[in-house]
Amino acid sequence: MDNNVFTTKLIDIIAPENLEEADHLFLVMDYSRVDLLKFLDKSHITLYDEEVVLEILYKLLCCLNYLDSAGLMHRDIKPNNILLDKNLSVKICDFGLSRSVNRKLEKDESAKRESVADKLRNSKDDRSGKRRALSRHVSTRWYRAPEIVLLEKEYDSSIDMWSTGCILEELLFSSKQYHPNCKKSGKRALFYSDSCYPLSPS
Repeated sequence: MDNNVFTTKLIDIIAPENLEEADHLFLVMDYSRVDLLKFLDKSHITLYDEEVVLEILYKLLCCLNYLDSAGLMHRDIKPNNILLDKNLSVKICDFGLSRSVNRKLEKDESAKRESVADKLRNSKDDRSGKRRALSRHVSTRWYRAPEIVLLEKEYDSSIDMWSTGCILEELLFSSKQYHPNCKKSGKRALFYSDSCYPLSPS
């Protein structure tokens, strides 16, 4: 879409003349100078300033709303996949793990969360016997939603919201070198770890 300001755009595809023997092609996409991870590490702006945090968060939520309206879940929201420019415009990139949302699982707007949880619990045996529709090992470990960690066979775009919450925490603590709970690890992530059982090898 021409008016899409929320994701990177594919501008051109450069392919060799003989496609049958080609082993590569080039995708020409939007250029962004920095991603959120580099911005957090190198920015001279104090992101603890509430206005800056709210601006980045608001624009990121607009990007996620755009994806959801298109029926997509990104499945790998992390600072590396959030691009920024000098005006703090936000774009999401890297759609290698994205999938369409299963609208059958979505609740009516009037339905309560408790009823959805009950439906999932009651249908767990039926769902466990079916072939897995979505891959388990998605999302970067530190931003992985509980549904994925608990090996739910189906999930929706709410996993992107979990990742966004983790990123918000990083924004809030960006004026400090590391989150207070992660000083020993040397990482800023809220849920930093070296493994994620049972998805990671022991």
